[in-house]
Amino acid sequence: ADGAEVCAGLDLATTTDLASFCVAAPRDGGDAVERKYFIAQERMREIEKEHRVPYSTWAREGYVIATPGETIDYSVIIKEILKEYERLNIEYCGYDAWNCAAVSQKLEAEGLKMVKVNQSVAALSEPCKELERCVLEGKLEHRDNPVSRWNAASVEVFTDGNGNIKPIRPKHS
Repeated sequence: ADGAEVCAGLDLATTTDLASFCVAAPRDGGDAVERKYFIAQERMREIEKEHRVPYSTWAREGYVIATPGETIDYSVIIKEILKEYERLNIEYCGYDAWNCAAVSQKLEAEGLKMVKVNQSVAALSEPCKELERCVLEGKLEHRDNPVSRWNAASVEVFTDGNGNIKPIRPKHS
């Protein structure tokens, strides 16, 4: 990362969701982003039908890591994060505290600085606006990842009365 600060983000999932690990490095006034997604292999096809999303295709193409079993195997996620930590010299990893205590403790024990990210609109607004700026200016290098593209198309933006924003899951009818 040429001396630039490389940071990461971790969002663990329920057993019926997609977990995500993202690494970002500053590049040309924006960020270069790499993502790894994880899903439970034994439930992948069921979730694929429910979400109408080609998880098995993405797994074959290397965009999703299908972990063995009925639930996402967090040890696989930890292993992948530690590989990236060594390869890229990650400064810190921000994480959503929900369901993440044991994983963050294990990663901290391996030397990775873990930073809890408050999920409130006030805390997420500034980073969301920076992400929006990078996207609008064409300065977000995302390697045309189809899973990231699907996630971006599936998110809604919540705006509070002060103009603060944060991503939310869309309400399905």
